[in-house]
This record gives sequence, structure tokens and C-alpha cells, in this order.
Amino acid sequence: MQKGESCMVVADVKYCWNKNDQTRPSSLPQSGTLTYTIQLTTVEDGPYNTSVNIEHRLKWAENKKQQGNSFYGRKNFLSSVVSYKKCLAVLKQALHQENIDEKVQARVRELAVKCYNNVAASHLQLAEWGRAVTACTDAEALDSNNVKTLLRKGKALSQLGKDADAVGVLKKAAKIDPNAKDVQSELVRVTKKMTAQKDAQKKMCERMFGGGQTNKKVEEEEPSSSSIFSWKSPFVYGSSAMMLAAVIIGLFMYQKQ
Repeated sequence: MQKGESCMVVADVKYCWNKNDQTRPSSLPQSGTLTYTIQLTTVEDGPYNTSVNIEHRLKWAENKKQQGNSFYGRKNFLSSVVSYKKCLAVLKQALHQENIDEKVQARVRELAVKCYNNVAASHLQLAEWGRAVTACTDAEALDSNNVKTLLRKGKALSQLGKDADAVGVLKKAAKIDPNAKDVQSELVRVTKKMTAQKDAQKKMCERMFGGGQTNKKVEEEEPSSSSIFSWKSPFVYGSSAMMLAAVIIGLFMYQKQ
């Protein structure tokens, strides 16, 4: 289409509203088709064109980030990830441009870190722990001391069962910002989890091997507990037999007399 041209679009009504909206527009019929007349009024360069002014592209990226935040606020985490990644596609392209000054590069990196953090947050909500870790790692490549990045990476690592790695990441975050209560809370939670796991493993080992050791100890101690006068002693058995034999012989001799 050229600027000023119009076209007609006919579509089933089920495709004529945004499913991400919480409520269906009341003006839409329940079934049937709708006809739209669309006119192209303006033509603008897209954000992926490196010849477009960087400020214009940054503004587009910021708007796309806000769109992602809106989806996240409505708990539509799949759509929020899509929006943030579209934003990142523009920002990563800008980061590799050679004709951008350092101040603009710093702004691009800052916005990219925020988007990566938001991608990680969305993946955490979706229980996609591995993807959350990947997003945090990408953010760390731009800012290795971002506390939000480290916190979310620690949470994801813990969910993956990598608690020792999680503690290391969370301790780094706590060192950067000792007043971050959410970091301290998560660090305490993961540390308690590790302690509970160690205690459970210890008890399991005691149940598996402790009983056998106790029985063995009893068996080893049992011979030492028997004295020379015990009825189980061979000496006592032999002495008893000799005494019995002597009594029988004595009775026999007495009867003979």
C-alpha cells in the first residue's frame, strides 16, 4: 500500500479483538464476520533500521517495554516475554553500532538490563527456571553487579536444585547491597533449605547404617559380658558332666555293697 490508499479487511469476529484484554468488547457480535476499512495515513521507518535516529529507536523500545509491563501486570507472562524480547532485539542492534556515543550506549545498556530482568521475572512466573537463568546471565554480561539480576538468578538456580550456586549468587548481591531485604530473605530461605536437606540425608544414613552398627556392637560385646561361671561356658559344661558322672558311679557302688 501507498500512503493515502485504503483497503477492506473481512474477518471472523473471533479474530477481531485482542484476547489479551480482560473483557470482550460489548460492541462485538457473538458470531459472524466484520468488515473493516483501513487507510494508510502515515509511513514511518521501523525501529530495526539502523539508519533511523537512535533516539527514535530508544523511544520505541521504551514504549515496547511499557507494553510488556502492562502484560506482566495483567499476569499475561507469555505476552510480556514477547514484548520484552522485541525491545531487546532493537537494543542489541544498537549496542553493536559504532556511531553511538558512550552516553547513549550507557542508556541502551541500562534499558537492556531492565528488559532482561523483566524477561527473567516473567520466566520465573511461568516456572521456566532455566530460561530465567539464561536471561539473568545475559543481563550480567551488561551489568555484573545488578542486584535484581542476581536475586532472580539465585531464585531460579535454587528452583533447579543448584542451591550452592544460588547461595553464592545471593551472597554477592547481599555484599553489593546489604540493605536489600528481599535478597536477605531469599538467602535465609535457601540456606535453611540446604540445612534441612543435610539433616534429612544424615537421618537417612543413620537409619540405613546406624542399626547395623548397633547390632554389631552388641554382638561384639556379648562374649565379653559372659563370665567364666556362665552356664554357656565350656568349662562349666565340662565340670557339670564330670560331677554328674561321679554321682552316678557313687550310687552304683553304694547299691553294689
